[in-house]
Amino acid sequence: KVNSLLGTNISAETISLHLQSLGFKTSGAKTKLNVKVPSFRRDVAGEADIIEEIARVYGYDNIPTVLPKALVTDEDEDAKKKHRVIGLIRSILTGAGLSEVMSYSLISGQDIKNTGVLDTNIIKIQNPLSIQQEAMRNTLIPGLLKTVSYNIHRSNVDISIFELSNIYFYAENSFNEHQNLGIALYGDVPSSWSKGIRRSDIFDLKGIITLLLARLGISNASFEVSSHPSLDETQAMAVIAGSAMLGILGKVKKSVAHEMDIQDHIYIAELNMPLVVRESRLEKRYTALPRFPFSQRDVSFYIDKDIPYKDIVEAVSSAGGSLVQSVELVDEYAGKQIPEGKRGFSFRITLQAKDRTLKEDEISQIDSSIRHCLAADLGACLR
Repeated sequence: KVNSLLGTNISAETISLHLQSLGFKTSGAKTKLNVKVPSFRRDVAGEADIIEEIARVYGYDNIPTVLPKALVTDEDEDAKKKHRVIGLIRSILTGAGLSEVMSYSLISGQDIKNTGVLDTNIIKIQNPLSIQQEAMRNTLIPGLLKTVSYNIHRSNVDISIFELSNIYFYAENSFNEHQNLGIALYGDVPSSWSKGIRRSDIFDLKGIITLLLARLGISNASFEVSSHPSLDETQAMAVIAGSAMLGILGKVKKSVAHEMDIQDHIYIAELNMPLVVRESRLEKRYTALPRFPFSQRDVSFYIDKDIPYKDIVEAVSSAGGSLVQSVELVDEYAGKQIPEGKRGFSFRITLQAKDRTLKEDEISQIDSSIRHCLAADLGACLR
């Protein structure tokens, strides 16, 4: 046992001599020694202490350095990708100024009802320790709202937080769980010296989600008007990637916020992590710098309020074809010159070819096609 613990090959005779030199008395066979501890060695209480004495006399430098044996298993590619995505999300969100939080998996049924989320798939605890721990959460929203409320009542009123945790639900006659990502914004947001302090809004939250998805390589993401029991009907969006709905974001209803003792506007998002991981593209692709110059054209118009911004960008990109490199919103304006029920926009369109310098007649033709598309397809009035 001495050799197995120390990783050595010391003979029984050598062990016996080392112990005897320290005042120990030894007897017995080669494979098993009986050791009598001297009365003045009260620090030696067991087998491990005797082995330590042997190692000390033998010399620590004489004990060979050997790597321990361990069974190493290789993770499958899906598990590796999941870990990479989770690590990236934490890095991206903390870099954007958010703090990570963790809330309880066990919550009260009333908290779930207060958020308006369906409770038909809730997993209830048969013998809960308290009414505050009677069910397993099927959404991260109650925990995030309670965290925000807790901080507000302790004078921490500018809050940007996220949580990566599991949710639990009953579906298809079985108990299920998977990880979700929740984000909450409340209070003021950092701003430049020239713009002053302002309150957070839905566009700050959308910007964080856009940044996150772009860094994860989800290039086909879009936002569509949607609804959710916890969110205001006028400020709720679904996050879409291809045919998959990754999650929701929006402004929390006043009634829901008040139930959590939050009196001001709060914005929240929840994303389905298995879908986010599936849609992520972590491979980095590099493209050469363009050899030929770009050209920009501005177009200003007013259009019906009900037409989504996404439809306008898609119409411009479609009319301009492959030469349209970007469509940037320069200004949104309103006033007496804009008819009621309309809103005014000014867009900057960047045109560029990979194999040649665009000529003025090409640029003019594309500009005319874009203007015609806006007027004919979307009913825009050009200015």
